[in-house]
Amino acid sequence: MQLNQLNQLIHHAMAMNPGSRYPTVAEFAADLKKVIAALPSPASAPPAILQPDLPQLDEALQAAKEQQRAEARSALRCPRCGWELPHSARFCSHCGSSLSVPN
Repeated sequence: MQLNQLNQLIHHAMAMNPGSRYPTVAEFAADLKKVIAALPSPASAPPAILQPDLPQLDEALQAAKEQQRAEARSALRCPRCGWELPHSARFCSHCGSSLSVPN
């Protein structure tokens, strides 16, 4: 029921015809407050929905950062321009520099 009221309120506020919209912000705010007051309180929602597991998120972020660092360390880069290259490359596809080590 409250969602229907909220939907009607939004349609009224965004009407194509300016004459069909709320004449003042105060009237819009008053109707919006009525709809919000009728909504169930957020305190009734389970805490797991409201609060993410921060230690788990931090652990996942740290693991992702470490994986990026490891990939960056193992990447082959052109000594001349720094372009990242596949390990099978013999020449830099960016600057054309030879990647072979002279004997």
